[in-house]
Amino acid sequence: MGATFSTIQIRRPRQTESEQFKKLLCGYFEEKGLIPATEEDAEFSYWLAFSDESSWMTLGSAEYQLDAVYADVPKIAETIKTHCIVISVWNSDFYELRLFGPSIKKKDVIVAGHSPVDEIFTKGNRKLWEPLLSEGKTWGQFKEICNGSYTFAEDALWEIAPLLGMSPKQVTNAYDCCEEASSDEIKVETLYFKRAQNVMVRKVPSLDKVFKQVFGEALEPLGFVKIKGRQPYFVRLIGDEILHIVTYMKDWSSHDEYKAFNIWGGVATVYRQRITLDKRPDDNSNWLNAACDFYTKLNPSSIDKDLYKSIHTFNYKKDDTESLHCEVKRSLDVTKQFMLPTLNKATDLVSCIQEYFFIFGGLTLNNAENLDAYNNDYGEGLLLIKTNYRESMERTEKAIAKSAQLFKAGKCGGQTQEDFDRECERSRAGALRQITIRNKILDTPELYAQVLAKLEKRKAENTEILRSYGLNI
Repeated sequence: MGATFSTIQIRRPRQTESEQFKKLLCGYFEEKGLIPATEEDAEFSYWLAFSDESSWMTLGSAEYQLDAVYADVPKIAETIKTHCIVISVWNSDFYELRLFGPSIKKKDVIVAGHSPVDEIFTKGNRKLWEPLLSEGKTWGQFKEICNGSYTFAEDALWEIAPLLGMSPKQVTNAYDCCEEASSDEIKVETLYFKRAQNVMVRKVPSLDKVFKQVFGEALEPLGFVKIKGRQPYFVRLIGDEILHIVTYMKDWSSHDEYKAFNIWGGVATVYRQRITLDKRPDDNSNWLNAACDFYTKLNPSSIDKDLYKSIHTFNYKKDDTESLHCEVKRSLDVTKQFMLPTLNKATDLVSCIQEYFFIFGGLTLNNAENLDAYNNDYGEGLLLIKTNYRESMERTEKAIAKSAQLFKAGKCGGQTQEDFDRECERSRAGALRQITIRNKILDTPELYAQVLAKLEKRKAENTEILRSYGLNI
């Protein structure tokens, strides 16, 4: 699955310094009834990314969904008297550039990439876009990229950005953690706001508040604890090695009158390179799994399409408290039915391997001589060494046998016999490579000792991280 995201690009008025621009932007928020606040008192937070080399600023917020973006951006363009472009990407397949300006009566849109529906492609009005091109850049160059074929939509945006005087990194990234995102090239700041006293408080609670309330009441008796800070993770510790995690992520709804979210969860251990619950759930989506994934992974041969569709995302009506509460409670029922039973099976390191990581992945070993090669924060492959897990090819052969049954039943998406055989051999070769690396480490005393020392170091570091989250470990 590719990336889905939106960024707001605001053209900095000529000769306007960053501090002046922030004052202009704060002026817009004050018109909305928001005043500057400290992080502790804030009700809303926005991040602002900028670069000395770019004539555009990037605005974002964890609270933003496209409906809120499209409500804010035209007013920002009018207030600051500048141009704004909302850049959206869907599943890394296709992208949209939506232009707003103080003198543009109607927004102008460019859609390009690999869209499932060709009719939605739009070309854009040259008279509106050409004046925004950097000196020496041409409309022909711009259109050539928009009409080009790219594997990922982000690749096209990376080339479009310089034509408009933007930084490619600002266009294709969402900066939520300023400490990690700021660099010599791009500075990222967080702006905090709260409602002015004379502004009516919104009666509808936030998704975040309802999630923490509903899931907290259900999960805390089961041993889960909401970690410290703003990130919505519920964590259950099993001994001093294993973490069960449940959280949520905002999702995109195809209906304008609805908002959407999904429930994500997973298993982690203190033996991975780093526990990363200081990041947004979206930034951990490469190792957490959605509720519907727990259903499909455990029922690959008997998936009910209607059930899958009903739990793929959870949609609730905007500004409707009853609808929000109802859908969060429904998502809790799905969590109890499909996610928690799997998490409950991961009670020691071996069961983590067998009942979770073999199903959802994360046990890859890349290089026996260089344990940090292709490393990442979330890899759990060294658990195989920690537990001396000497699995043979039996599990791989069983998986291939199940796939063969599905293939014979015509449930492999029109695969040819040649394609199927090639895929089976690729699986066998990959499994054999992993077994070879694992056995080399286990059977080489020096390498084995290095791994055990590394794992103890990781455990000590991650234990301190977990304590900083308020967990009793």
